[in-house]
Amino acid sequence: MTPKAVMSRVQISQRSNPPGVPRCAILNRQRGRPALSPGFGAREVKGKMGGRKSHSELRPNVVALSKQLRKRQKSLREISRELAARGHLSRSGKPFTARSVSNMLEVS
Repeated sequence: MTPKAVMSRVQISQRSNPPGVPRCAILNRQRGRPALSPGFGAREVKGKMGGRKSHSELRPNVVALSKQLRKRQKSLREISRELAARGHLSRSGKPFTARSVSNMLEVS
């Protein structure tokens, strides 16, 4: 491409898309829409937006019990056994793993 062709392409692109203004903003204005939507990942709501619910949201009583047991210097596996003995099981119907108990204690 010749230097003149490159220069004319740059001039055309600047006319149709001024520097610092995204092309989508120009098109949206032409179509009567707001110039820019809040970007990807932008949110107005504070806090958790979605995803899995935490243990404290699903079973606050189990989390409270596991914290009490942890204060008594119980290990994670002992807490898991105690929860299972009291009828608190995971979604699959099995006793909580040590990692699950750890997550309960961490997040809450």
